[in-house]
Amino acid sequence: MRRTAWILALILLPTGSPAAPGDAQQRGVNELIDSAQLWQTRRRPDLARSLLQKVLAVRADEPRALLLLGEIDLRSGRKDAALPQLAILQARHPDSAELRELQQLASLYNNDPLRLSRLQQLREAGRNAEAASLARQIFPSARPPGMLGADLAGLIASTPGAWEVSRRQAEERVAASNSATNRLALAEVLALRPATRARAWETYNLLAREGQLPSDTVASSWRRSIRMQPPGTPVGPLWASLNKAIDGPGAALTTAAGPRSAGANAAVVTAAIAALNGEVDGAAGRPGNGGNGGNGRNGNATSANGNGNGATAGAAPAPISARAVAIQQALADAQKQLAAGANEQAARLLEASLVRNGDDGPTWGLLGLSRMREGQHAEAEPAFARALRLDPGDADRWRSLGVAAHYWATVSLARIEADVGRTEVAADLLRPVADTQPTAIEAKLLLARLEGELGQDEIALEHFEQVLAVEPKEERAWRGRFVVRLKTDPEAALTELAAFGPGAAGIVDGGAVRDLADGRIAQGRTSAALRLLEQAIDAAPGDPWLRHDAARIYLRLGLPDSARSLMAEGRAAADPDNAVSMLHASALVALAADENNLAVELVSALPEAEADGPLRDLVRRARLEQAFANARQAIDAQRPTMAHDWLDKADRLIDSSAGQGMRLARLRLGAGQRQQALALLRRIDPVELDAADTRAWAGMVADAGAAELALDRLQARIDANLGARNLMLASPAEPGAVDGNEPPPLPVWNTDDLTQARLAHADLAIEADLPQTARQDLQRLAADLPADALDDRLRLLQLQRRVGDTSAARATLADLMARSGDDPAVRIEAARQARIDDDDTAARAHLQLARERSAPGSETAAEASRAIDVIDAERQPLFEMAMHDASLDGSDGRARLHSNEATARLSWPGVANGTFFTQVDLIRLDAGTLAADIDQSEAFGRVLASSPAGLAAAAPQNDRGAALGVGWSSRDDSVDIGVVGLRLRNWVGGWSHTRRRDDGGWGVEISRRVLTGSLMSWAGVQDPVDGAVWGGVTLNALTLRTEHVLSPADSVSASLRLGLLQGRNVASNRMQQLRAAYDHDLQRSDDHRLRIGLNANVWLYARNLSFHTFGQGGYYSPQRYVSIGVPLEAAGMNGRLSYQVRASVSQSWTREDDTPYYPTDPAAQAAAGNPIHTGGPGGGTGASLRAALEWRVAPQWAIGTALALERSTDYTPGRASVYLRHWLGRVPAPLDWPPQPLTPYLRN
Repeated sequence: MRRTAWILALILLPTGSPAAPGDAQQRGVNELIDSAQLWQTRRRPDLARSLLQKVLAVRADEPRALLLLGEIDLRSGRKDAALPQLAILQARHPDSAELRELQQLASLYNNDPLRLSRLQQLREAGRNAEAASLARQIFPSARPPGMLGADLAGLIASTPGAWEVSRRQAEERVAASNSATNRLALAEVLALRPATRARAWETYNLLAREGQLPSDTVASSWRRSIRMQPPGTPVGPLWASLNKAIDGPGAALTTAAGPRSAGANAAVVTAAIAALNGEVDGAAGRPGNGGNGGNGRNGNATSANGNGNGATAGAAPAPISARAVAIQQALADAQKQLAAGANEQAARLLEASLVRNGDDGPTWGLLGLSRMREGQHAEAEPAFARALRLDPGDADRWRSLGVAAHYWATVSLARIEADVGRTEVAADLLRPVADTQPTAIEAKLLLARLEGELGQDEIALEHFEQVLAVEPKEERAWRGRFVVRLKTDPEAALTELAAFGPGAAGIVDGGAVRDLADGRIAQGRTSAALRLLEQAIDAAPGDPWLRHDAARIYLRLGLPDSARSLMAEGRAAADPDNAVSMLHASALVALAADENNLAVELVSALPEAEADGPLRDLVRRARLEQAFANARQAIDAQRPTMAHDWLDKADRLIDSSAGQGMRLARLRLGAGQRQQALALLRRIDPVELDAADTRAWAGMVADAGAAELALDRLQARIDANLGARNLMLASPAEPGAVDGNEPPPLPVWNTDDLTQARLAHADLAIEADLPQTARQDLQRLAADLPADALDDRLRLLQLQRRVGDTSAARATLADLMARSGDDPAVRIEAARQARIDDDDTAARAHLQLARERSAPGSETAAEASRAIDVIDAERQPLFEMAMHDASLDGSDGRARLHSNEATARLSWPGVANGTFFTQVDLIRLDAGTLAADIDQSEAFGRVLASSPAGLAAAAPQNDRGAALGVGWSSRDDSVDIGVVGLRLRNWVGGWSHTRRRDDGGWGVEISRRVLTGSLMSWAGVQDPVDGAVWGGVTLNALTLRTEHVLSPADSVSASLRLGLLQGRNVASNRMQQLRAAYDHDLQRSDDHRLRIGLNANVWLYARNLSFHTFGQGGYYSPQRYVSIGVPLEAAGMNGRLSYQVRASVSQSWTREDDTPYYPTDPAAQAAAGNPIHTGGPGGGTGASLRAALEWRVAPQWAIGTALALERSTDYTPGRASVYLRHWLGRVPAPLDWPPQPLTPYLRN
């Protein structure tokens, strides 16, 4: 009553009402769970599930209820139904034993169902030793999870070294819940040790009296305990106490060691029977026929038919004894039960009669018959043998039934042996009995199949033919015959079936045909496999899986239309019996063909019972694949809203597996959803992943912005595996050794897996801008890698270069060259190093050797050829032409400038891996016309001093000429010299040197260049009054540059320029320019870059010489100029088009000093009244835009254009260019980006 009250209280408890006291409610919950466990023991999972659902309705996260409900679902084949329980336990009780046990159960029932089934078969067959051995293999820790712990407790406890572990587990379960099921498991364990055996018998008796468990459940456990007693243990009284406890005095013994068979303990059993009969009949016994009371108990009593040893030949018939009457009554009652189909009840009556009345032939015979009807042939056989011995008058009957029982018992035992893979043993069992029952076919059918499996095809065919002689329409024989014929002549076997008619479809063993087709595929005979499947489909057009396999071959051959058509024909012709399977197979083919929308359409046509039942995994998979595919398409099409919708749908469809979570995370990263991807990845424990998936997981976590987490988890896996491997090497375990107190260890990565993980860790550290960590990883790897690990050492070399460890990279390459210098991959790396060293000759030689030593047509040979082509393309002659047009607004005749430049340049390979060039620029400059009015002309030349009234006429200001330059450049160095042939001739030139590293570099330059900001500074001008010439300003400068790469996406740079400015009749000047910049790549790929930056500039000029009077320079020279700019640049390549667009906004602050009109002519300055050009503060906002496009119109021809615009206060220059390039060598130049427009020599 107390249990019922608690059940009602929990069921009726409103979720919104105040909770009952915690301990009381917990007791009620525990009792409900115990009741559910009992119902499960009674084979009523429906009632058990109902009770558990009531518990969870009140307490949704009760761990014991979740564990038991999940196990019930798994046992009933509802594998995915346990996923909600796993999810709740993971969320609410992540460290609980219930979660661990349910995870183990899910793994067992999903991944190892065959061994569990085999274990059950061995137990049912009474083969306890084999069952215990298999149980220990499945559960090496000797601690089965869930209710399996109770079911298998005694079995596992009987194995060496496991009793103490099993006892502890059983006692822990009893302490947690004193349920009858847990106490029964403990009793079975305790019964195995003399010290605890009495406690076990007490528990058994108590459980039998309580009646909570079915009596057959208690009896079955009790019997197992008795059977597993060591030899010499007096078990007779144990059997008697068992029968007394279970069924009361005189109950039947129902074990193989009881009166139904002659077991090893027969004498002990007889004593137990005698003791039990003594309780009923008294110590003096009951008189038998002939007056000998002892004969009623010693197995020689007169049988019910009067043919016992107690009768004397020729004597008058003795009166019927009470014993005979009892036997006859028992036989009559049993016959009634058998007629009603109550075989078990009949057997109990007969067993009770044997215990009470002693042996009797007909009773034993009828007991054997009842057992046969129950399918218990092994127990029927000894019963018929006893009947034959005790009742010789009906010997033919009992002998015939005994032979039949032996036949069927042998068939049953052979099936068990066959199921566990012991084919030869099963066949040996069947061969002696196969012909003992001429009209029975089961032994022949099974033996024929086994002979076929043993390779005895002719014998198998003979057996199948014998079966067909008895049962001509026996389909199993036809199928078996077909399978055997399939081995020797598959096409002929199928041809024979074609003549069989409509019934042939039921004979075709589709599985055998598919296996044979798989074998042909494995041999590379794909076409032969397809022909076989097509012929089988002709014979069995309704077989969905034959169509499935044929369609998969069509897909492999690139024939998706044929695959689609084949499955559509199957669906159109499918009958109701296989319509669901045809939809199932069609959906799988659609998924394999990436036709996810079709797959969803097909699974949507499934009946609801199938879609929500056995095929729910397929339905979910189809919809998930559709969501993945559509999300990927939306990402590629840059449709973020659609992508996010499909990704959210996929999130609702994925299961708890790491593989699906990682696929979704990869797509979310592609959609820019880094936080959602990281959340998915955090739910995956890398411990559950293999080595390759662990590396992939770490890479995605780093991409999601959690590089430190990725590095930490990957390093933890590496350390754990290194530790486990070292432990195994230090103390290898003996084969088969099991520590009952420790769970089985996780699989240890092999050497290659560990190496790849360590290389991946270094790679991630480089990407995360942790060079010190990467260097430490690589240093340890360099010491640990075997000398012959060529591929790993090549990757080590590449990572050493990336992290900037030049000396280590050179050492690794030297070792590789010494050990494997003939390997093409090593030669390619040597070529890369030569290119780094700017030695193209050596690089080309290495690549030539690599190509020669590679297999023709291999990727290595192709890579070497491509690299040679790149070198040749870079070193082939190049001819370029360009037209440039530039303009700068300003006052006519002075600051205004319009320039046209026509450029031609020829480059060709030079010494020391460098390139020579020569360039000619035709220049035309026009500054407009200087007006005659004094207001316009006084700020030019010495007009104010020499002609205060103004000019006699306007004076045009222009010039034309040419510039010629020659030079040489390499990757790190350049030198050039040139001449400017304008009004004022100037020599120009320069030298530069650069040192580059992976993490940045530095450079130095010494140069003399003409300033091209105005006509005066560029070409020089002439005074319209006195003819004086001035201008032609050159900057003689020293420039220092440095750059540092902060990360793959970030860099900083700085430059310092110190210069002396001089010109004809121009005052000398000094300048310092400092620039600092930061650049960050928002996006970067092999063909695209989006970059934003921040820069600052500081200019300092000693004198203000910005004006156009005599002695001034005509170039902008503030005493202080400070600016801050934010540039945004997009550059990339699309097909044969490369592009660059750069926009910038800036803010500047300036100051200019006052400056005399004529700084180099004091007399003119005085004559003009000491005039001053007024300076002052300035600055403001500015913007600029630069764009360039280059189109490869042919392999060796390209055209391009460039545009540059600047807008700020009083400064609005613009420049446009078009250019043509033609490579004169044999190899098309590599496509490159961003474009590099040809610029005039003087503007370089």
